Amino acid sequence: NINKYLNHHEAVRKSVDKEKTYGILAAHGVNTCEVMKYDHAMCYLGNGGKVVCRTTMRGKDGEGLDVYDSTTMDKMPKDAHYTKFEEQHSEYRVLVFRGKVLTIHRKHCNHPIKASKNGVQWRIKETKYFSEGFKHTCTNAVAVLGLDFGGVDIMVTDRGQVVLEINAAVELTIQQKRLLFACFE
Repeated sequence: NINKYLNHHEAVRKSVDKEKTYGILAAHGVNTCEVMKYDHAMCYLGNGGKVVCRTTMRGKDGEGLDVYDSTTMDKMPKDAHYTKFEEQHSEYRVLVFRGKVLTIHRKHCNHPIKASKNGVQWRIKETKYFSEGFKHTCTNAVAVLGLDFGGVDIMVTDRGQVVLEINAAVELTIQQKRLLFACFE
């Protein structure tokens, strides 16, 4: 039965909704972006901070994401999802299948938020160079959403590891397909 190998549709629905995802992950102790209400975001901007504004909760590849600061705060939409902008040291896509990290790719792009197909490159990194804690954060994030398989977007900041999102339908490279198919042998 092929259904036993695929993510359940309800788990996929949860993972696509960023607000639900952040709530579930936070309830399970997974470090995520700091969510703010509009008034708090405006205050934070007024004090010199930056805010990431998401106008769609079901976007991908950076759709509906913009960064605002004190010079652009008057243009920030009122009916959106806001998180505190954090400078990142690095960002990764970690492919997880049934509690095991298959691959880790480091993100290289010109824009810190938008990840258009033409503007981002993912370069593979050896999983042995990552701590068990890092890998556990990723496998735990996939598990608490009820997924068997997912791509965890995670960044390393001054605050530590911060999960950005979990992609339930990840585009796979040929190497990743081989690793995934090997799990079924």
